[in-house]
Amino acid sequence: MRCCNIASHFHDRLMLLFFLKLRLMLLVRLLGACGISASLKISL
Repeated sequence: MRCCNIASHFHDRLMLLFFLKLRLMLLVRLLGACGISASLKISL
């Protein structure tokens, strides 16, 4: 019973890390797109 509990906790932690990483990648992509559009406006 205790072993299953630990495994469940580890799985939750792993999913949280994956979710945070996904959100970070999305944020970086969004910032990158904003930066590209801003630099295009400056160059134009």
